[in-house]
Amino acid sequence: MNAIADFSAVKAEPSTPQAPACEFIHVVKRYGPVTVLRDVSISVPHGEKLALIGPSGSGKSTLLRTLMTLEAIDGGEIKVNGETLSHGSWPHDRQRSDNAAARAKRRRIGMVFQQFNLFPHMTAAENVAVAPRKVLGLPRNEAAERARRYLEMVGLSAKADELPSRLSGGQQQRVAIARSLAMEPDIMLFDEVTSALDPELVGEVLNVLRKLADESTLTMLLVTHQMEFARSFADRVAFLWQGQLHEIGEAKAIFDEPREERTRQFLRAVLEAR
Repeated sequence: MNAIADFSAVKAEPSTPQAPACEFIHVVKRYGPVTVLRDVSISVPHGEKLALIGPSGSGKSTLLRTLMTLEAIDGGEIKVNGETLSHGSWPHDRQRSDNAAARAKRRRIGMVFQQFNLFPHMTAAENVAVAPRKVLGLPRNEAAERARRYLEMVGLSAKADELPSRLSGGQQQRVAIARSLAMEPDIMLFDEVTSALDPELVGEVLNVLRKLADESTLTMLLVTHQMEFARSFADRVAFLWQGQLHEIGEAKAIFDEPREERTRQFLRAVLEAR
């Protein structure tokens, strides 16, 4: 693997520093008769690294998707930099407003998914450059330079001209991280980004995330089943259980002395299964 470059140049620029980077306020999400998020309230300060843990089906990924406006909420409110992003009172399928203000807010949020979803006919550099060019309106040469810079940050400058089919899964996921960073968001969301990787490739992606967390000012929310990584990555950890925020606190406190019995049971089961 090529050396990962310095991430200290990746800086978030909050428009209202006194407000949290993002807030979930009594958020409710239902799929038909099933409630997957139940009155969830979390406030995330600028620059915080928050890990979301819990069993499958507890609502972790759904919470990220509501912040990204990929899912409408059925109750509550979500704010970004103190400004309302979505209301639960809005009609279910109309929540993602297409006005310019809403689009501008969403551009300040980047998300990396379990699957890489790279365009197979584009090189790594083209995959990274396409959104800055098409969405942000950057000139082709400026978008290309930005793509090369972010590929270097994730250790893939030597693979810039390769198609995804010639990259390993770990390399493809690092391209996906570079693609999100190239939009220069304030908030980055990571949803189980190592779950689709072979075990021997997990480390190279986690190394990128760890370095990004250590060196950048980005606000980062991460869903993961990698408990050791969550402990070293996160400032705080939120434990979700059956769609509810069951416990939240500093990473060391959650892993060493969780207050809630459900949290203790979950951590014991996950750590013993290793």
